[in-house]
Amino acid sequence: MRLLVVSHLLPNPAEPDRGRFVWDQVVALRELCEVRAVGPVPWFPLKLGPLRWARWYYVPRYERKEGIALSHPRYVTFPRRWAFSLVWAFYLKSLSAEASSPFDLVHAHVLYPDGMAAVALGRLLGRPVVVTAHGSDVNLYPYQRRLWRTLTVWTAERADRVVAVSTALKENLHALGARRARVVVVPDGVDGRKFFPMDKSSCARSLGLEPGRRKVLYVGSIEEGKGVGVLLEAFERLEGVELFLIGRKVEGYPSRPGVHFVGPVPHARVPLWMGASDLVVQPSFSEGFGMTLVEALSCGRPVVATESGGPKDIVGEEVGALVPPGDPEALADAIDHVLGNLGRYRPEELHAYVQGRFGLERVAERLFELYREVLHGSGVKGGPEGQLG
Repeated sequence: MRLLVVSHLLPNPAEPDRGRFVWDQVVALRELCEVRAVGPVPWFPLKLGPLRWARWYYVPRYERKEGIALSHPRYVTFPRRWAFSLVWAFYLKSLSAEASSPFDLVHAHVLYPDGMAAVALGRLLGRPVVVTAHGSDVNLYPYQRRLWRTLTVWTAERADRVVAVSTALKENLHALGARRARVVVVPDGVDGRKFFPMDKSSCARSLGLEPGRRKVLYVGSIEEGKGVGVLLEAFERLEGVELFLIGRKVEGYPSRPGVHFVGPVPHARVPLWMGASDLVVQPSFSEGFGMTLVEALSCGRPVVATESGGPKDIVGEEVGALVPPGDPEALADAIDHVLGNLGRYRPEELHAYVQGRFGLERVAERLFELYREVLHGSGVKGGPEGQLG
């Protein structure tokens, strides 16, 4: 089987840690089929200019990464999602230039613009298309503009399969209006060779942290939509605990005792921070999946998260706690309860729990089964929906 994976989320030299969960999936699929990847980047014609845009000029058109051919064609896009409803056409043009090499099936990540362009390409070339919905492409953008919603639903209903990374995301996609979409639930996968239990004290010392103090870790965008304000309010109710936040900090979050804004860190060092922590927290208002949670569990650390969509597929009492979004008191109580009962969460058992459900190799095998279904016509065009595995 010759698989073409398409996504602007794929990493590139300008953003080497971009969409690592998508790239890890591509690498795992390489063991099951012949894979080629296309990661389009914004077109910018000048060597000089705002760093946010000029960096794209230096991204190579082609590279070979971990033995996989990865191309970076350019597509036209604009700041602040201006003319966003037209971006799919520019994206399609960039994909068409990479479609000369033969392939059997396209797997695109993100419904719009990636998925819409992939569906159009598939129709032009007579190839089936699978599209993965990850979160904002269902939960956010379609509600910002009516036309964006129309394009999202059109894509979902015309793809041969839509992969939703959580049960909640599948339900939200149908609620959006894509009732004819053939949706299956296949989660993102975590690499157990990168995320595994390590000695807490050794990890803390490696990071220059005091080993004896209780540590709570947050990894993600530091913004209100991710519940960071609620987390900081909850933290004021806790004693004898330090909070570390990894991610790019936006304005409006002043420093306070016991709270450490670490800033962005390379993805390869995230397991070390998780290993140094007692608990990982995700206080989001909306999550398509919850990659940080499965990474933390694979590192043998319990988690506290909100009932914000994807986490409901991941977190049970045996691995941590779930609380309502936007409730600082409930969040503080859950953190305090888990920290007070750390002995019940055995790192090796947490690792086994998450690898059995969300292990990268297992997820790749489930996707490969789906590709074979689509290619052989099993259940396509009106066939059954459901969850793989």
